[in-house]
Amino acid sequence: TTVDPLIEHISPMLGVGFTFFIAFCLLAMMNVVTGVFVESALRQGKADKDSYTVSYLKRLFSDMDSHRSGMITLEDFKQHLQSKDMRELFRSIDLDVSEADGVFRILDWNSDGSISQDEFLSGCLRLRGTAKALDVLVLMRETDRMFRVCLAEIR
Repeated sequence: TTVDPLIEHISPMLGVGFTFFIAFCLLAMMNVVTGVFVESALRQGKADKDSYTVSYLKRLFSDMDSHRSGMITLEDFKQHLQSKDMRELFRSIDLDVSEADGVFRILDWNSDGSISQDEFLSGCLRLRGTAKALDVLVLMRETDRMFRVCLAEIR
């Protein structure tokens, strides 16, 4: 074997130490390779989840858009609150269905009383995560509203 000259001419203990060193290096290298594969799989899983979420939200929007106008109103939104998909949407953003009016107002970025598909998608994607994301979105919306009011007063 490769370790025989080391054991015969120098020291048997050095041969044992060298064997453990080689085993340790092999385990470390296998750990790094495994880490690369796991990280790649997690990244791909996140991309797949994001893609699924976008297609799910598009399907949900088209289900609510009964007039096929590309816009949904508060009435359309409320009519679908008891559907399985809407309950799942509210559960995913950690909100109760009773807060639908507030969610609609948050998603209605330009305050025109209806939500376009882009407003719906971007708003729902921003609402994912903790309640802090909801707070930030409310703050962004209120800041935008105040900016518009101030701009209108200046003009």
